[in-house]
Amino acid sequence: MKERKSGLHLTKSAVFWGLILILAAAALILDGAGISFGMGFTALHVVGGILLLAWLGTELFRGKIWNIFFPLAFLFMLFEGFLAGLLGREDPNLISNWIVLLAALLLTIGSRLLFRREKKGIAMGDRALYLDGGELEDVRISENLGKVNVYIINPERYEGEGRITVQENLGQVVIHLPEDWFVKSEVRETIGAVNVPTQTWNGGKVIVLSVRENIGEIRVVFEKSADDRIES
Repeated sequence: MKERKSGLHLTKSAVFWGLILILAAAALILDGAGISFGMGFTALHVVGGILLLAWLGTELFRGKIWNIFFPLAFLFMLFEGFLAGLLGREDPNLISNWIVLLAALLLTIGSRLLFRREKKGIAMGDRALYLDGGELEDVRISENLGKVNVYIINPERYEGEGRITVQENLGQVVIHLPEDWFVKSEVRETIGAVNVPTQTWNGGKVIVLSVRENIGEIRVVFEKSADDRIES
């Protein structure tokens, strides 16, 4: 069993988002106390605007131009009524929200293909990835635009404490695992779907599924055998 160090470790990202959340909480308290923000702005506008601008600024700071379109889309949807008023439109709905979200998705994919410096890891078609059970200490699956089925071969060689990281996923990743393994999920920076069947740990082998920057779908499927699958 590996020894894990304990203690408080603050990163720049944690400090930044901690301050942003504190400002958002302060805005909610001021709104609840009846203090007006002026121009018809509600706590939702202030808090949502702070969080979305922080998200936008983070992506710009990290140089990931392709990740700015969803925060911009949500900002537009949040302040659409105010924009309509500035344009002299009586109808506060300038454009369908579904069209805005679809445009953001297409801009994200298109910009990733154009501005990503290293495109070798991008997979646009359906493919299968086979991982050896004895080599699961730190596996990374990234920059997927298609569908990837992940299978474990030689599962008896797996000793536990492994990690599968899926990041920058725009497609679908289906991870096939033995039914007696227990999945511990760590999900952050995702607006996509992450589906892991409900489990009860019975002392079996644990594997960590780490998901970051996911816009697509990630699904775990537990299997009894190659021909007898239990899908989520």
